[in-house]
Amino acid sequence: MSIVNFSIPQNLNEKIQQVIKDQGFSSKAEFFRFSAIYFMQNLQTKKQSDEYEQAISDLSQALREKNKNESLPSIEAQFEDH
Repeated sequence: MSIVNFSIPQNLNEKIQQVIKDQGFSSKAEFFRFSAIYFMQNLQTKKQSDEYEQAISDLSQALREKNKNESLPSIEAQFEDH
């Protein structure tokens, strides 16, 4: 396991100490490990969300082009024959 050393301002340290106490972390090291993992997971989730939004946008654009910007029929009308 590697060791990371860095300095933080006193006011941030006080806030971190309060979170450690309130959330039950056993140490600053545990807090920062958790914070790093949480941050990286959120980056992955955001990337997946961005990819999903892009796919929806691409699909929407393809439907508009296919229908020459005409409105799509209602969902009920689309399934009338089924």
